[in-house]
Amino acid sequence: MRLLLELQQKPRVKKDSGNSSLPPASDRGRKTRSLRETSARSPGGQKGHRGNTLEMTATPDQIIDLKSNYCGRCGNSLVAENFVLKARRQVLEIPPSTPIIEEYRTFACTCPKCDHEQIADFPPAVKAPIQYGSSVQALAAYFSVYQYVPFRRLKNLFSEVFKLRLSEGTLVNLLEKSAEKSGFVYAGIKAEIGQSRVVGLDETSAQVDGKKWWMWVWQNVLNTFIAAAESRGSQTIEGEWSQRLQGATIVSDR
Repeated sequence: MRLLLELQQKPRVKKDSGNSSLPPASDRGRKTRSLRETSARSPGGQKGHRGNTLEMTATPDQIIDLKSNYCGRCGNSLVAENFVLKARRQVLEIPPSTPIIEEYRTFACTCPKCDHEQIADFPPAVKAPIQYGSSVQALAAYFSVYQYVPFRRLKNLFSEVFKLRLSEGTLVNLLEKSAEKSGFVYAGIKAEIGQSRVVGLDETSAQVDGKKWWMWVWQNVLNTFIAAAESRGSQTIEGEWSQRLQGATIVSDR
């Protein structure tokens, strides 16, 4: 009875990602504490720090000459007068982005020796009557994977900035093509981690098509391998690595 009373009176510790296996996303109202040591330096640029100063170029892309048509004091016309350069100022602008349409045409001719009609081949990457090029594909992968731009915003970005009307389905297809191209690089990263003596392991939850999935991370000093899985269990590790991590020391927050 006494033990029961002591257990009832013992304060309960609220579980979070710091003292249990709950994911960080479940922490509500928890304040993070910075591990950075306080510095005596004042905020902003430090004395002696070399800044980046804009420098004028001797070969501008466009020159706009400014000449007065009349005198600002008496109103006399100055159209026929000779002008002398007094000063220069330069403005850096991003050029307007409009898509460049490349048209590939195949021509044919008849061989005079065997009467065979020889038709030129399209480049291997040109497979459809009209398609998006590699630069569009690379830009979609960069904004989506590296800059974490959501599909709806990425669709608006291409429409408003680059004048390209891409649907969300088209963006998905472009990213899948990029994933196929980079597959051998990803496999190389996984192979290097699989040969490591020490491997860091962690996982966190994420929404995939409205369902709770898990983003698994394995890494060594130089590489990081990420895989998405529906399961948080050991079958994910066995499915990804089979026997490849048996000789490694696994470091995790468990």
